[in-house]
This record gives sequence, structure tokens and C-alpha cells, in this order.
Amino acid sequence: MEIAALLCLISFFVELGQHPTNPVYDNLYVAIVLICVVFVTAFFTFIQEATSSSVLKGFMDLIPVHATVIRNGVVNVIHPEEIVPGDIAIVKVCQTHATH
Repeated sequence: MEIAALLCLISFFVELGQHPTNPVYDNLYVAIVLICVVFVTAFFTFIQEATSSSVLKGFMDLIPVHATVIRNGVVNVIHPEEIVPGDIAIVKVCQTHATH
């Protein structure tokens, strides 16, 4: 859209140079509308990115800092990254745990 707006502006100024006494403003109006659309789109994209960023931060709060597992018959409290196949995760109600 930015290129289309630029082409409309170039076309307007070329036509203005050819007919300075009676310019046609159609290309200028289209360029202004396209530039406005670009700015509105950029604004809504920024708002959407900010919102999704805050949602992602909320998900990061759900990642547990430790996991309780039974490994080789022994209860261990480990980092979630250390869970391996064969570990039995102990999950309690209202408690977030990582399981792989």
C-alpha cells in the first residue's frame, strides 16, 4: 500500500507539472487515503502485538520452577527440564507442574 500511495503522489505531481492551472486532485486524494490506511493498520498491529506480548508473559507465570517426581522409587524435587521418560510426576490439585 505504501508503494501505491507513492505512485499516486508521483502521478499527481507529474500531472500538476503538466497542467498547473487546472490540477486534478483524484490521485492526491487516493494517496492520502492509502497513507491513512497504512497508519491505521500499523496502529492496530501494534496494539495486537502488545496484547499478545502480555498474554505470553501471563503464560510464562504458569511455568513451574520445580517438579515433584518419583524416580527409581524415590520422591525427588527437580527442575522441569530434568524430567526424563520413566519419571512419575506427582500432581496436586491447583498446582502447576511440568510434564514432558
